[in-house]
Amino acid sequence: MCEHVDKIQFCKNCKGMFRIDDNKEHFNEDYFNMNYTKLSDIERFPIQRKFLKILHHYKPSGKLLELGCGGGHFIKLAKDCGYDVTGIDPNIFSAKSIEERFGIKIITGIAEKTLLEFSDNQFDLIAIINSLQNVSNPIEVLKEVRRILKDDGIVFVILPNYNGTDLLFKKIYPKSRLLYPTVYSFKSICKLAGLEIESIKTTYISAIIESLFKSRIRFGNSIISILKKPDKSD
Repeated sequence: MCEHVDKIQFCKNCKGMFRIDDNKEHFNEDYFNMNYTKLSDIERFPIQRKFLKILHHYKPSGKLLELGCGGGHFIKLAKDCGYDVTGIDPNIFSAKSIEERFGIKIITGIAEKTLLEFSDNQFDLIAIINSLQNVSNPIEVLKEVRRILKDDGIVFVILPNYNGTDLLFKKIYPKSRLLYPTVYSFKSICKLAGLEIESIKTTYISAIIESLFKSRIRFGNSIISILKKPDKSD
């Protein structure tokens, strides 16, 4: 068990596990170098194309917002596919790299504050790929996501599953994460945020990725979901 496990607390409302911390690690250059410079574009683009294919099935065009752009590979592919893209990332080194390499200007700031600047019903698609677990208040973030999402828009969320075999048996609780979700807790979080789950599944993708990347990257079990606003007629 990790040394910071004493900071992990259980939420009675959403049945999720949270780490009490400010998570400033995501803002520095070391975090960017550790997570986004070890793999080449050739290694990163294939999995991002799979994610974009899922989104394209639901919405083949429109205004797309990505929360947590990382190395910029997903937002780059989305732009090339014709989406009108906007990105937010708390790491200035990540934002600078994406602008220099792909010509996409990224808004720098934490989601909890930056989302407040957008208008209601502004985006057709919002992608949150392996970043919701890094925000300090995922329920409030998803409430803002619901506000700025168009009535017929969709939210694409991927996050680690802490009931997954990789994480369950190894007891990995990375210090960089503030939320340790399970399918049950994620469903509760969505409900508290006022978002409906269009589809949700868990998938063991580390074997696929490891075969592509020769064990240089691990995702473990993941929760993959499509969310939407509740039907106004309900």
